[in-house]
Amino acid sequence: MGKNDKNSTDQRYYPFDDVIMTGTISEQSKNKKRIRFVVFNGIIAALYVVLSYYIGRKNKWLGIIPPVVANGIIVGGYLPFLIVDPGSTVTVQAVVLTMLSVAGGDAAVLVVLGLPLVAIIEKTGLKNKLP
Repeated sequence: MGKNDKNSTDQRYYPFDDVIMTGTISEQSKNKKRIRFVVFNGIIAALYVVLSYYIGRKNKWLGIIPPVVANGIIVGGYLPFLIVDPGSTVTVQAVVLTMLSVAGGDAAVLVVLGLPLVAIIEKTGLKNKLP
């Protein structure tokens, strides 16, 4: 309904209204949970970026710990539930192994690619040219 329609009421628009208020009640509940999940993960990501920044200013080797731990816990925590066959159960061992696997892969990439790239950027003076 448009703004000039006779039967329309003056309502404020809230973000995600069209996502939440469409479909059945159970679909609306699922959409609300998804939005909360996205907002919660955004807040957690921002916190560990800030933590990583402050730790990394003092010691670059310690600066990689917050993203490794956070990605291991967050991604490794929900990944087994996404890749399991329907009707199967997820064991605690599978979740823990996935968390360790994600954290190990993240640490390997940061040590092999991230830290050398930071060293090159600082050594060549590109750090002063970057915004």
